[in-house]
Amino acid sequence: MKKILFFLFSACMLISCQVIKEEDRWIEIEAKEPVSRALITECTGFLCVNCPRAAEAAHQLLETYPDNLVVVEIHPKTNTFCQTKIPEYDYTCPEADSLYLWLGGTATTGFPTGAVNLVSGLVDYLDWPAQVLSAITKETLGKLQLTTPQIDGRNVTLSWHAEATTSNEQSTGKEIELVTMLWLIEDSIVGPQMMPDGSQNMNYVHNHVLRGSVLPSIFGEKASYIINQPDNSMHPVVYTIPEMNNGQTIRMQHCAIVGVLADAKTMQVHDVQVVHLNNE
Repeated sequence: MKKILFFLFSACMLISCQVIKEEDRWIEIEAKEPVSRALITECTGFLCVNCPRAAEAAHQLLETYPDNLVVVEIHPKTNTFCQTKIPEYDYTCPEADSLYLWLGGTATTGFPTGAVNLVSGLVDYLDWPAQVLSAITKETLGKLQLTTPQIDGRNVTLSWHAEATTSNEQSTGKEIELVTMLWLIEDSIVGPQMMPDGSQNMNYVHNHVLRGSVLPSIFGEKASYIINQPDNSMHPVVYTIPEMNNGQTIRMQHCAIVGVLADAKTMQVHDVQVVHLNNE
């Protein structure tokens, strides 16, 4: 187990400081290892000058926890930072609005903001690191598996499998209702973005952009599970990737499907998985 050493600073008075022995200045604290995966739902817009800072913060978290974090970027038309009459600048989709409104967003909600595991509420990006660390070091009650996608033209076939699991023996045998959500995202979308210095970068790269829902609803499909009871059922899905979004071509080789498993009542995320599409 890794150890983190925290230095204890002495309290200095006006004219003197208390002397602390060398052996008493350090306390060993066990650092928790990641045991689960977390989701950041990043709310952003091309008119938001501070949103690039949030995107960079999300990128740094992804580099820190590459196996334990997924980021989905949503551009809700409801918010004024995302509104434009120029299709090439419009990264919105109806599913982004549905998710944004469910998270409590409004037309005037300040950006950048986002939710961790869908239940943190919309919080400032400076709060993401602590909340992500808290989320990934807690055991969850579910696991999600996505099969490798089979691609035929723009048709994608895959299956998902979910189950309720925990090491807590007291929870074994209890019934829980989970919801599985499957979302389409696209990376490497080059387009305009207002920058922190007030300039407009026409070659900004937008990543993890929500393009739609693979299942009929952005909020997925509900099912009941018995905790720690094996369930080998697979759920096949056939989805046709749209060719366009607001006048922008959706490039399949830059797309991925994000699977989110959450509690059906609270929407607390239990697991997140990503499978990439690349037909090149």
